[in-house]
Amino acid sequence: MRILPTFKGYTIDERLREFRRFDGKTEMEFVSFDSPEGEELLRELQAKGLTTPGFVRMDSYEVLKQENELLSDLLKAALKKLGSIGNDALSEAEAIDRSLDELLKDF
Repeated sequence: MRILPTFKGYTIDERLREFRRFDGKTEMEFVSFDSPEGEELLRELQAKGLTTPGFVRMDSYEVLKQENELLSDLLKAALKKLGSIGNDALSEAEAIDRSLDELLKDF
């Protein structure tokens, strides 16, 4: 079982991108990260240095760009381990990486 972090009485669910509060006496409260109240809580969280990279709001382009960079780095590292066999594949991977960068610019 995973224990979620808390802040100002809210449980922080990064996967669902929401703050939740329940005291057992009132209805459960849900605050989306994207709501004005959620954005304010995120700013306060970040100001206290308690944030994680996942708490930073990113648009789809930024998410795709980060995923592309990570996959590209992993592929290049794997191909370099192959040595001379991987040299042609590494050149191909770098060409694909440039193509993906171009595609993402249009996103």
